[in-house]
Amino acid sequence: MAQYKTWPWTQWSILFLAVAVYATSIPMDETYKPIILKRRMKENGVQKKQENGDIKSEIVLRFIRPLHMLSTEV
Repeated sequence: MAQYKTWPWTQWSILFLAVAVYATSIPMDETYKPIILKRRMKENGVQKKQENGDIKSEIVLRFIRPLHMLSTEV
C-alpha cells in the first residue's frame, strides 16, 4: 500500500490500526490487582484501614522505589 500512495497514508494507516486495537481493548476487564481488590472491598462493604501519609514514606514510594526498580535487574 505504501508504495502506491504518498507518505502521509502510511501514517494514517498506522493511526487506523492503533484506533482499532484501542477500541477492542476498551471493554476488557481490569487486571491491575490493587484496583480489583479495592472494587471487591467496596462491593463487600469492607472499610480500608487508614494509612498515615507521612512525607518520608511518600518520597520513598514515589521516587526511590521506581529508581531502585530501574537500576536493579530482576
